[in-house]
Amino acid sequence: MAIKPPAEGRLVVRDPTCRGLTLRVTSTDVRTWSLEIKVHGRQRRFSVGNAKALGIGEARKRASVLRLKVIEEGHDPVASRREKRRDATAKHSGAAAISDVHSLLDSFERLKAKPNAIRSWPEQRQMIRANFGPLLDKAPTDLTRADFRAVLDAGLTRGAPISGK
Repeated sequence: MAIKPPAEGRLVVRDPTCRGLTLRVTSTDVRTWSLEIKVHGRQRRFSVGNAKALGIGEARKRASVLRLKVIEEGHDPVASRREKRRDATAKHSGAAAISDVHSLLDSFERLKAKPNAIRSWPEQRQMIRANFGPLLDKAPTDLTRADFRAVLDAGLTRGAPISGK
């Protein structure tokens, strides 16, 4: 059965044999295979290939291999691409490697605060040090909502003004 493209938007057809494998057909008749699975509790979609060049049998094989890489080996292609893009952007912008929040603040100072003559930056940085001291040695990617909640709770305990805006 030939699948006709929708008049507008996208049509998603799920493969009943291979769990998570979908065929996505756009209104411009672009057809792609993708694998939809949960990774670390988040629903993710990974491209398997172009459906015009890839039959369903090959798409199922690739989806199975990709599922093994993602679930059993912990490989996350989306996270890998994001990290490569982030590294390329940092290299292009001249930013130093960001290993902790201190270096993030240093980069902001060097790239934005000084060139734009932000006069309030020294006071803002001091306020950040005073309120977020325990978090400054952590990598920015390791910060969680719980970390920020703990800082806010500590501020409320010592009577610091908290803005709800």
